[in-house]
Amino acid sequence: MNVHLFGTVSSLACTRSGLRQEAYDITVESPQAACFIQEGFYVDDGLKSVKTVSKAIHFIKETQRICAKGNIHLHNLLSNKQLVLDAISLIGRASKMENFDLPEKGTLLERVLGIQ
Repeated sequence: MNVHLFGTVSSLACTRSGLRQEAYDITVESPQAACFIQEGFYVDDGLKSVKTVSKAIHFIKETQRICAKGNIHLHNLLSNKQLVLDAISLIGRASKMENFDLPEKGTLLERVLGIQ
């Protein structure tokens, strides 16, 4: 089979299978990205939390680089930190983000897999 039609019943299983294969292929080169791809995704949505902005930026760039080797384009990326968003190309960012004006920090909020 050369082409798979997305939107069919098997689409989600094929997506997950591709992600698992990519994680297997990169385990030695980037164990952290492989672990994220293997355990941090539900179907085709991933969720990861890190302690610092610099770690988030590094993690995003590294995971995108590694996935690109397997022709997987990670996109629709979100962060609650503007510095992280600024480090992501416009093409890679989520197209719909809501800006909530919070008194503490004025961070961006979004729901991913039911988690705000």
